[in-house]
Amino acid sequence: MRRTNHIYKYNEVVIGHCLDAVTYAYDNHSVLVINSPDRPSRFDRHAPHDESETEKLVTVAGPVEVGPQKLPEWRELCFDMSLAGQIPVSKEVDTIRVGPDVLSVVFNDTAQIKMEYDKLVIFDDTNVVGINPPRHKVFDKYKVMDWYSVRSGAVHEYDLLEDQESDLVREIWFYPSERIDGNHNRKDLVAVSYLSKEQLGDIAYSDLYSRYKTLDMMGKAGIRGPSNGRNPDGSSRRLKVKIELQKRKLKKTSKNMYDNYENITFVNT
Repeated sequence: MRRTNHIYKYNEVVIGHCLDAVTYAYDNHSVLVINSPDRPSRFDRHAPHDESETEKLVTVAGPVEVGPQKLPEWRELCFDMSLAGQIPVSKEVDTIRVGPDVLSVVFNDTAQIKMEYDKLVIFDDTNVVGINPPRHKVFDKYKVMDWYSVRSGAVHEYDLLEDQESDLVREIWFYPSERIDGNHNRKDLVAVSYLSKEQLGDIAYSDLYSRYKTLDMMGKAGIRGPSNGRNPDGSSRRLKVKIELQKRKLKKTSKNMYDNYENITFVNT
């Protein structure tokens, strides 16, 4: 492991990866250490507040108003801070060890840099060691995103389907398929579940049952495959919806709660 004895000195260092952490560091001209590769997804939205930036999504229950996407804002702020030298570690971080007034940041398991700070602000404890135990340790909760290619049933009007009574496939977000070049009206989807660590190990919450639930919700919304001739009564025959799992991604959504101490502040929202 390559190490350096040089210590970079900063007034305030922020640890976090969410949009709130990025915005705080940007507004306060602080140095940001991004402690996780997680980013806002293309479906994370602000609450609608400015009518000019409000978008209406098509759902079974009618149009739903949402605010602008968070991801472009996250990227723009990080780009500006990188140019200004406010993000000194551009690699994926492995460990951040917090010591008295000094951080040791290890990345790619090959390098380490040290940062001396007057004030440390921690938005979440992902990959952070050396801090006091949490005041309240929460049970792990995860946002699980099952990304599907839609092989049949990709053409319809919907942007979002919801089942707010269920942890498994609470939301289905549709988006223009990136597998097809040019302008088209075919949509792929991501099925979003909110699961505990125990549920992740339960087959009833696996990607197999996520697929069954997704197909059921699409069917109830009236989504069908393309036309395939006529039934004996003259009605149009439609092919069944077919979806194919591409990947399952997990994002931890729960946060431990900490008490502030010395020159370290925790953002417990």
